[in-house]
Amino acid sequence: MTTRLEAFYIGVDLGRRISHSAIVVAAMVRHFSPHRNPATYEYESVLKAELCHVERVRLEEDYLRVLGRLTAVTKRLGVAHPGVDVNLVIDSAGPGPIAVEIVRAAGLDASVYPLVITGGDQPNQLKDGTQSVPRRDLITALRYAAELGRLTMAENLEWGPALIAEAAAVQYGASQQKEHDDLVLAAAMAVWKANRRNPEFLRPAGRQYVAQGPLF
Repeated sequence: MTTRLEAFYIGVDLGRRISHSAIVVAAMVRHFSPHRNPATYEYESVLKAELCHVERVRLEEDYLRVLGRLTAVTKRLGVAHPGVDVNLVIDSAGPGPIAVEIVRAAGLDASVYPLVITGGDQPNQLKDGTQSVPRRDLITALRYAAELGRLTMAENLEWGPALIAEAAAVQYGASQQKEHDDLVLAAAMAVWKANRRNPEFLRPAGRQYVAQGPLF
């Protein structure tokens, strides 16, 4: 089976004094099947997300340092994969608007999407272009991607086991909880945005060549 890298989605959850900031990168890769579509005769394919970078920033880290890490990650992707779209989905609650302005002023070769996580029932587009999204929708997208076999994670990531533990413990609707949820929210933001731009990503496949077995 051949593959093609199509885009990167970076989820950024900005922490506060009691929670960490987190950066998670999802590489969107198209996997081509040996089967051809009987109507178009094109090879069938499925879009999958591989979490290739998972990072938790220490507590009370200066926001400029967090954004410096984000800048470094984004530039590294651009150098290693020129021409591949990079999309930043960044938490825009609290000090988020300032962070978004700093990221945009950095002149990164990436599309920036501010997002506010809410406890509501429906996503909404705010006047400034920021997207408000229920926390439940984000977590659901991440878990559904795993259940469909569309979500994998690179081996030997330092914070990979922490992300898996968070995903197992996280609650759908809780806005605050005892367990950390920064990594899982950063991953969920990236996956949610990837699906919004590519609805086929979480569409069930008709054949069984998709790798089975959830990550979480």
